[in-house]
Amino acid sequence: MNVRIGYTVELAEVPGESKRILKNVAYNLQEDISNKLLTQDFNPLEVVDKIEEFRKKLIKYDQQLQDCSDILGGYISACSETAVELSSESISEEIKKSMEEMTRIQNEIGKQEEGE
Repeated sequence: MNVRIGYTVELAEVPGESKRILKNVAYNLQEDISNKLLTQDFNPLEVVDKIEEFRKKLIKYDQQLQDCSDILGGYISACSETAVELSSESISEEIKKSMEEMTRIQNEIGKQEEGE
């Protein structure tokens, strides 16, 4: 029975955590290939058993890779949302500055018209 385990990390730590997961999968997969499939004695009965064991492990690795893909998908989405929020904030700030500048210019024009 598989269970999902979750934990919280800072947004900036997500790539590093994902890399750690991928390295772990790659290392374990390499070990399993070496230990399970590459046998010196080619006994067909043992090879069939080892293939079945390896296939079960492949399912586990596939699930871990899917988890990593989901994590990175969420990371990309969060980064995009953050960029949009920052962009919206900077646009709002620019609009505010432009409005202040327009008010200042209108005041100067008003003063000049009064002086004529």
